[in-house]
Amino acid sequence: MPDQSRPRPSRRAILLQAGALGLAACQPGGAACPPVRTGLQLYSVRQAMAISVPRTLERVAGLGYGAVEFAGYFDQAPAEIATQLAASGLVSPSAHVDARASRADPARVVAEGARAGHQYLVVGWIPPEDRSSLADWQGWADSLNRFGEACHMAGLRCAYHNHDFEFLPVEGPGMGGRVTPWDVLLERCDPSLVAFEIDTYWALHAGTDPAVLVARDPDRFPLCHIKDRAADGSMAVLGEGETDFAPILSARGPGGFEQCYAELDNPVSAFGFASAAEPALSEILRTNQTCPA
Repeated sequence: MPDQSRPRPSRRAILLQAGALGLAACQPGGAACPPVRTGLQLYSVRQAMAISVPRTLERVAGLGYGAVEFAGYFDQAPAEIATQLAASGLVSPSAHVDARASRADPARVVAEGARAGHQYLVVGWIPPEDRSSLADWQGWADSLNRFGEACHMAGLRCAYHNHDFEFLPVEGPGMGGRVTPWDVLLERCDPSLVAFEIDTYWALHAGTDPAVLVARDPDRFPLCHIKDRAADGSMAVLGEGETDFAPILSARGPGGFEQCYAELDNPVSAFGFASAAEPALSEILRTNQTCPA
């Protein structure tokens, strides 16, 4: 008969233990697996960023992260961002950029991203008033192609980050209301110019399997937000939810994603989340042999 007096371990504790066992068995003789580069989307610590970007980057690096994704520079010049990243030992393969700015002044946005040292510039959010119809989404797909061309000319890449609304049907002439913005983006965006950053939480929240999305065309998904989902449908601290990330990571193929980021949109404690998420993300990536350093 089991001892009912003992507390049941949390899912995160089980995950970390399983990851540790996986590491021991990863190579003959139990040698350690190669290190992985964990990433943090800085939107999760945006209040700290608003106070001090360099101190926030130092603190994030101190938690063990090797990469960050920006969501605004908080009045810092792009060249200062590059300097602060170097000082903290972090890299920033990607940054979220303003959708309207990417459409109105792509040259400026690309120049700033290049000076900051990013490889991907990600359109991470389109305001609701700018995406109410099929024609709006067709226009955004065309804008992404133009922004992607500007990125390409500068040696960078454009990407688009999903939420849940891309998977909801929009009205359009002759479409019967069944086409989704995601359909429009996949069909209309040039794969050579526009990549995608899959957000695991928002895809699942929309009732869509992110593993299926990635598996259909893995090369279009170089970036990933690893975000956990609780039983009640809310966002959860990474490792404390119910998301099985293995199928999503394996869908990308043997090379894995170029960069995975932990994120929680509105954590109760920003650095409490960031501290807990780093080892959880590390073990997820190591266990699934993806995102090498």
